[in-house]
Amino acid sequence: MAGTQQRAEVEIFGRSYTLVSGRSVAYAQEIASEVDQRMARIAADQNLTDTTKIAMMAAMEIADELMKARQEGEARLSEADSASERLVTTLGEVDG
Repeated sequence: MAGTQQRAEVEIFGRSYTLVSGRSVAYAQEIASEVDQRMARIAADQNLTDTTKIAMMAAMEIADELMKARQEGEARLSEADSASERLVTTLGEVDG
């Protein structure tokens, strides 16, 4: 159902949270699991106990991946636009 808010109970790094979203409960749990796993890995890899620092480092890591994905998407869109323009030009030459 569009517009319906779902409530999901999730656990991230040993703390329980209630998330309210227009996405499915399963999706919210999947996202929470990803954050939990990253925080656990960062804590173990860097021998950290400060939850705020661990969360900040996980957020920075996730933001870095998001920005790289956006840049890649923009590059692919630009390539597709260029290919479309070449195709239109070629079709115009064939038709003309």
